[in-house]
Amino acid sequence: MARWIWAAAATILATFLLASSIGRSMELPARDLALRWLPARPATHTVIITIDEKSIAQLGRWPWSRAVLAQLVDRAADAGARGVAIDILLAEPGPGDEQLAHAAKRLPVIAVSVLDEHGRWLMPSRTLGPDIIAAHGNFELDRDGILRRFAATKQSSDRALTAVPVEAASIVTSAPVPVGKSIAPAFRTRPRDVPQISVVDMLRSAGVSPAVAGRLGRRPIGARAGRPSTADETSALRGKIVFIGPTAFALGDRVLTAVSPRPEPGVTVHAAATESVIRNEEIRELPPIVAGLITGAAVWLVLRWRWSAIAILLALALLMSVSIAAPFS
Repeated sequence: MARWIWAAAATILATFLLASSIGRSMELPARDLALRWLPARPATHTVIITIDEKSIAQLGRWPWSRAVLAQLVDRAADAGARGVAIDILLAEPGPGDEQLAHAAKRLPVIAVSVLDEHGRWLMPSRTLGPDIIAAHGNFELDRDGILRRFAATKQSSDRALTAVPVEAASIVTSAPVPVGKSIAPAFRTRPRDVPQISVVDMLRSAGVSPAVAGRLGRRPIGARAGRPSTADETSALRGKIVFIGPTAFALGDRVLTAVSPRPEPGVTVHAAATESVIRNEEIRELPPIVAGLITGAAVWLVLRWRWSAIAILLALALLMSVSIAAPFS
C-alpha cells in the first residue's frame, strides 16, 4: 500500500511542477543541459555566405547594391544549390533590384520579413519581382532571453508567413507547412558549426562585374593560401540551401540559443534550425499529466523492488526530463 501512496504522490507532484511556472523554470535549464550533452552533428544541407568584416572592408560600407546579392544568387545557381535564403531585410527599393529579381528566377529564393512595432509585415520590395518568397524571421525568446522555439507560421492582419527555417527545409523535404505549430529545434547542428564562406571570397572565386571588381581593388581572381579553391567553394554549395546574411558585429542580430556559449548571428541560427527541421530533430513535450503518470509508474516499479533511494533519485530526474519525448532521429 505504501508504494501506491508514494507513486500517487510522485504523479501529483510531477504533474503540478510540469504544469506550473515553477516547474518550467526548473525544466528549461535541465533541458538546455541535456541538449548541450547530445553529440553534435555536422551540417549536411546548409551553408552560409557571410557578410563579414573582411567583406565590408573590401567591398565598402553597408548597404551594398543588390547587384552583389544577385551575383551571389547566380553563383549559387551555377553551383547547383537547391535554393537561397537571404537573411537581409529588403523592404525598400534599392539599386540592383532588377538584377536580383532576374537571378531569383533561376532557383527558389527566400527573403526574410519581420513584423514592425505596429504588427505590420515588412515585406520584400515589389521591385524585386514575384519570384522572391517572403518568410518570417521573427525569433521568440523566453524570459531568460534564450531562443528555444519559433512559430512555424505567423499571421498578422490578412497575411500569414512561414518561418524561414520551415520554408527553407521544404525545398529539401517538400513537406507540408505545419500551420500554427510551435517548433522547438534540437540544434544538433550548432549554429557556429554551419559552414561559412565569406562574400568576398565567393565573388573572387567566381569572377565579378567590373563595378564590383573595382571595389575589390581589381585583385587577381583565383585560389590563395588560406581559403578554399574555386572547386571547393562550388562543391560546398552544390545541393545545399545557401543562406546569405551578416555575421559582422556591426550588422544584423545576435541570438542566444540553448546550445550557444554566446549570442550568435541570426543567419547562423536560421541555418542550424533548418538542419533540425529537415532531420525532424525537434523537442516534443508530453502533456504534464502523461509525464506525471510515467513518473508515478517508475516510482512504483522501483519501490516494488525496495530500492527507495533509487526511486527518489529517479523521480527527481524524471521531473526534469520526462516531458521531452524521444525527439531525436
